[in-house]
Amino acid sequence: GLDFGFTHDPTALCCSLINDTTKEIYVFDEAYKVGLITKEVAKMIKDKGYHRSQIIADSAESRLIEELRSEHGISRIKESRKGKDS
Repeated sequence: GLDFGFTHDPTALCCSLINDTTKEIYVFDEAYKVGLITKEVAKMIKDKGYHRSQIIADSAESRLIEELRSEHGISRIKESRKGKDS
């Protein structure tokens, strides 16, 4: 997953797997940094080797998601579905 931040909160990339049977989540990689602009977020994703992986990103930042997809080749990124009052 990808959560966008900038000034005070970091942009955070969390890579995980979910065991549907046991409902356990396994986090196997992460990266985070404050002050990243879109091209730096794309570089972080590419440097980690996840640019071809499915990425669920913070739906509050649809413009950034579209920039990552169209300008930086992160084609499998999509917006998260948020529940009521989230």
